[in-house]
Amino acid sequence: MADYARHPAYTERERAALAYAEMVTISPNDVSDEQFAELRRHFSPREVVEITAQAAFENYRARLNRSLRIEDDGFAALPVEKLPKAL
Repeated sequence: MADYARHPAYTERERAALAYAEMVTISPNDVSDEQFAELRRHFSPREVVEITAQAAFENYRARLNRSLRIEDDGFAALPVEKLPKAL
């Protein structure tokens, strides 16, 4: 995912969501008007709220885990085929 902006596997829509989520996550989060317009070109207002809430929640969890010295479980280091399957 580190190269989502140029990787051919991602669609324009996916790139817009990932770029926005990245900006929501960094501090200070300063989403430009142009970036927000690009997001709204691909997503409904409800979807924008959902993307924002999910990105903010993941940021919250990451900060909470880091503050409490909770180690990662190693899933991010596993190849996709070794990740647990959804129930």
